[in-house]
Amino acid sequence: MKKRLSLFLILAALTVKDTSHAQTNTQQSRWWQQLNQELNTLYQQGKYAEAIPVAVKLLEVIESIYGLDHPATAYSLNNLGTLYSDQGQFDKSEPLHQRALAIREKILGPDHPHVGLSLNNLATGYSALGQHARAEPLYQCALAILEKAMGA
Repeated sequence: MKKRLSLFLILAALTVKDTSHAQTNTQQSRWWQQLNQELNTLYQQGKYAEAIPVAVKLLEVIESIYGLDHPATAYSLNNLGTLYSDQGQFDKSEPLHQRALAIREKILGPDHPHVGLSLNNLATGYSALGQHARAEPLYQCALAILEKAMGA
């Protein structure tokens, strides 16, 4: 869980960084950052059930600011999917992780490390469901992408 927590926070931090470059009005940006901070705090405290509605609202705000196919949207989808996964709600996490993966592949390219992270998140959900045959090729692809980008 500690690795998952740090990954969640890293992705949230990347999203915050991305927001600073957005050309949005100040009120939207402040609200977005406030929701993001609240989400991070709840996640750090292990209050996943309480964090889910905040993550849903944050996703709505990000989609309204950036649109449906933006890296910030993918980060938000990933974070919400992670929360659902942590609650054992894989039926809800799977489509979110699939959407995040599709956005990242389209925007960042198939060999980007964030694509590897999305593949890993999907594989983790399938593995938790006992769908190991479905998880294994995703894990292998994620590993290949991450090793290429970061080294063995």
